[in-house]
Amino acid sequence: MKYDEIAKATGASMRQVEYACNSPLTPRSDRRGRRPSEFTAEEKDRIARALNDDLIARKLKWEDLRWYLEGFDRFKDRAFITAMRNAGFQRKVPPRKIQLTARHRADRLAFCREQLALRPRPEDWENVAFSDETWATNSHIWKRWLTIHEAEDIEAWAAVRERPHGWMFWGMICGSEKAGSFVWEKHYGSINSEKYIRYICPLIHGFIMGKAAQGTPVVLQQDNASSHISYATRAHIASLGIETLTWPAKSPDLNPIENVWFWMKNWIEVNYNIQSLTPRTLRRAIEAAWAAVPCEWLRELTHSIPRRLQEVIEAEGRLIRY
Repeated sequence: MKYDEIAKATGASMRQVEYACNSPLTPRSDRRGRRPSEFTAEEKDRIARALNDDLIARKLKWEDLRWYLEGFDRFKDRAFITAMRNAGFQRKVPPRKIQLTARHRADRLAFCREQLALRPRPEDWENVAFSDETWATNSHIWKRWLTIHEAEDIEAWAAVRERPHGWMFWGMICGSEKAGSFVWEKHYGSINSEKYIRYICPLIHGFIMGKAAQGTPVVLQQDNASSHISYATRAHIASLGIETLTWPAKSPDLNPIENVWFWMKNWIEVNYNIQSLTPRTLRRAIEAAWAAVPCEWLRELTHSIPRRLQEVIEAEGRLIRY
């Protein structure tokens, strides 16, 4: 219910309703007996209006938000953070919002049932090469933290996107191996079928033929990006004698390399001051993160595929946590 609806139902004033909804049930104090800093009702309203009207305010860290909004210089950083929490605000990462139609769910269910029958054991997936691209930047794009009030729905902000300068990075894993990587050069422009065949397919072919020479046939997994499934790309990969795994649309939860991207981006954030990275140093950081990915962990990710398939079946084709 909105505040005015609560006031009408209870006979209380709007101020009483606001106080009851936003104040702790019991007085709180820190160890030194002082009450934590709190906003006035007018300050809460100003912050709420700023967050609703200005996406930049949503994205800013609270230490920076204090200076971005006028009239909050009476707070120190820690006091402002405490006041934000007391007022019901939180910093959260909006989830990736993937809309699944009935057709998508049906295709995912069919794929999971078929693959569980073909490859029921975790080790059966060690000869599947999982590949994908990711966009890495010198901002927190991979952790799109936003300020959300506890009464707001985080799903409503899932579509917030931005694309600052960065690098497109392609990678491939197979079992416990990092099977290939490639940083997309700026002068190549956007990825299309012709460029994918020229730059990426030789890396795929070299790895798979090398495994074949060792007596280990490998199946290639790609998602449904246009550069992957175009007629030219599919014809070229078939001409190389590479077997591909038909992949259901909108299924990042089934691809273990998505976990690798999360790991790499977190690793960069821990080991670098990412906002100070230049394009050149960011590229070196991406390559260092790829080199740091633990190989035994890659095997664990690969072995998780049967479990993921089963979870999708139990979820009737819906997305699962990954």
